[in-house]
Amino acid sequence: MAKSKKVIGIDPGKNTGIAIKDLEDDKLIFMSTMMIHQAFDLIKDELDDSYILVEDAHLWNDKSAKNYHARAQGAGSIKRDCTIWKDFLEDHGAFFDMPRPMSKKIKDIKHKEFARLTGWTGRTNEHNRVAGMMVFGYNKNYVNILYREKIASI
Repeated sequence: MAKSKKVIGIDPGKNTGIAIKDLEDDKLIFMSTMMIHQAFDLIKDELDDSYILVEDAHLWNDKSAKNYHARAQGAGSIKRDCTIWKDFLEDHGAFFDMPRPMSKKIKDIKHKEFARLTGWTGRTNEHNRVAGMMVFGYNKNYVNILYREKIASI
């Protein structure tokens, strides 16, 4: 893998949210929502120089949420998607992590606040905003430290 030039956030699900942040310019350069097979095609071309974050539904456990059982049922298919993403990224030797789902407060961020925080002026929806918030705090130095730690642990 080459030096990481981008960080990619993925919010898996029927509508997969994708956000790509350029680490050189420290700006979001891509935001979209697409079907999972389209997301695989997109990400396959980005593997060599990216750090990839896939929100891992396996780590969601908010039993206090409204309609917990209904939400847990829907989370089952998202958990399956997370497993598929993990297998895909491992098979391609990607530099990635699968963090815990974001808090509801962050997930519920509206377009206007998202644009103010990130500088993104294009259209958004809840799925790509989650992906965008995943990459928001990352910078080139931090990603390089994470990469060195990964190499050292191998």
